[in-house]
Amino acid sequence: MIFAPLLSITMILSDYDSLLDRFRSCDVDIGTSLNPPSGSIGEWLISNVTKTRIAAQVGAILIAEGYAERVGTSKIQILSSRMPDRTG
Repeated sequence: MIFAPLLSITMILSDYDSLLDRFRSCDVDIGTSLNPPSGSIGEWLISNVTKTRIAAQVGAILIAEGYAERVGTSKIQILSSRMPDRTG
C-alpha cells in the first residue's frame, strides 16, 4: 500500500507481477514526471493501475524488496529474478 497525504493507493500482487513480467531484465525509466516517457514504469502504471503518479514509490519498493537496482539517476533495472535478502 502506498500512502501520500490524504491518499492511499493499493497495488495488488497481480499488478506487481504484471509490471515485473513487462520489464524483466530491462533498464527502464522510472517516469516520475507529469508526462512520463513512453515505455516508462510511470506510463505503464498510469495505463494499468492508477492515474495517480506513484512511479517513485513503486520504484523504491522494487529496489527495497530486491526486484530492481538503480541505474543512473532516472532508471532502474528490473532484475531477472529477485535478489536474496541482504540483511542476514
